[in-house]
Amino acid sequence: MPSHALDSEARLEADRIFGCGADLTVHGLGHSTRTGVTKGVWEVAHPDGRAVLKLLSPGTGDSGWRGSFDETDFRYWRREALLFEAGLPQAFGEAGIRLPRLLGSFQRGNGDIALWMEALGLETDWTLDEYHETARRFGHAQGSMAGPSLAAGHPWLTREFLPQYLAAAEPIPWHLLEDECVWEIPLVAECIPRDLGRRIRSLHEDASRLLALIGELPRTLCHLDLWPANLFWAEGDLVPIDWAFCGLGAVGEDAGNLIADSAFDLLRPAGLLPRIEEAVVGGYLVGLKEVGWAGDADAVPMAVAAGAVKFSWLLPVMLERAAAGTGHVGYGGRAEDERLLYRERAAALSYLAERVERLRARLGW
Repeated sequence: MPSHALDSEARLEADRIFGCGADLTVHGLGHSTRTGVTKGVWEVAHPDGRAVLKLLSPGTGDSGWRGSFDETDFRYWRREALLFEAGLPQAFGEAGIRLPRLLGSFQRGNGDIALWMEALGLETDWTLDEYHETARRFGHAQGSMAGPSLAAGHPWLTREFLPQYLAAAEPIPWHLLEDECVWEIPLVAECIPRDLGRRIRSLHEDASRLLALIGELPRTLCHLDLWPANLFWAEGDLVPIDWAFCGLGAVGEDAGNLIADSAFDLLRPAGLLPRIEEAVVGGYLVGLKEVGWAGDADAVPMAVAAGAVKFSWLLPVMLERAAAGTGHVGYGGRAEDERLLYRERAAALSYLAERVERLRARLGW
């Protein structure tokens, strides 16, 4: 796409970053189309390199997920821009984690915020060693700064992310988990084990207890959307992107999301989840040990298991779309092999349900 496809404000911003009259090409990048805080993401290339333009706005997206002006809301639309102003705490830098380099931040005439950042390359298939190292760095950073005074001076950090996230997902067609007609649809019958409906129903019914358990674990600064599509390596640094939800979470909460969210959009086979979990939990515990974290090491596997509650809504939504014949697509609206997508998501949900069942038995629920 030629540079004239940039709107007039973006063209002026590009001139300030690259120099007037720079020869630019532009193409759109995939991003979540549900959360309205991100209005669009584009890669802008010029003869000497590339940049990424991310446009933040409160006014787009699904009505239940539209950006909020309330700092306490997990969808607060200015949060990522404020994090770039504040910077990550020193503990992250010491662990080898940094934000993308910010080339420019611009307030648009309509109130939107344009963030121009370094381009970090293409997504890659993550190895188990990379999972381990990523988790080690996050364990190192998050273990060294866990504590009750964490949010002092930053009222815009997310609090109570998981309860807010699940509330925003409603209404969810939970009744379809028991609808025999839906389970006879070929796409569902061929790709999803019938007993998964019962297991996800049980997980949903335990949501309040699982959320309470996570809420009682030690607090630290979390990314809260950690998965391979948001992670890049650059000159030895780990560079997570998309910090729109960042805020207070449980020690181990990011680790759990990294494991679970590796399989839902076909990034990694669901059959690898046990090995991914072993690598991530092991790496995270190494990071905690490096900084002398004195908390209970069991908090990490508990946060990982209980965090499955975040994804409980996915199965009934899959059933609803199968019943409507509207199909289901992957992250960013990518078209996928529908049967493969349903099989892999069902396998991932089965794995998460099993983890919760083991946690339930351990706690005597």
